[in-house]
Amino acid sequence: MLNDVETYCNKWELKINTNKTKVLIFEKSNRHTQIDFFIYGTKLELVTNFKYLGVHFYKNGNWNRTQQKLAEHSSRAKHKLFSVFNQFEFKTVRTLPVEIVHLVRYIPK
Repeated sequence: MLNDVETYCNKWELKINTNKTKVLIFEKSNRHTQIDFFIYGTKLELVTNFKYLGVHFYKNGNWNRTQQKLAEHSSRAKHKLFSVFNQFEFKTVRTLPVEIVHLVRYIPK
């Protein structure tokens, strides 16, 4: 299949960056498949986990660690948001939207 990708890239004059390209084989945790993958004659690095668009993939296919990392990230974001809100004194719930509007700055086009 990688030969097909290489042929396609050659046809359309595309180049794959083999330094950034990684291989992740999804399998059960007790297995350790060792296969070499090549593109343009360069051996690709075999990894046990990979981060793509902010999502962590692990070779065992388990999402627990990914969920934990997302929960940690959202907790940090929530803490930062609360620290911003704590700088202001909100007297009533009705004044909250007005106070929030003052936090937003107008950005000219």
